[in-house]
Amino acid sequence: MENLRKSVFKIVTASGTGSGFTVSGHDHIITNYHVIKGEKIVAVEDHKKDRHVAKVVMV
Repeated sequence: MENLRKSVFKIVTASGTGSGFTVSGHDHIITNYHVIKGEKIVAVEDHKKDRHVAKVVMV
């Protein structure tokens, strides 16, 4: 369960929030298009509530 909790992230944009997740062995966070639509930069919050700036690299 701990690995699952560490794989889920909160995505924060200027227009709202959503969720995302990582896949084991990869450094990208996957989320739905409507969460990051029109954004180039987002904030990503981990399970410890630490926030980091992230670049949208693919839609």
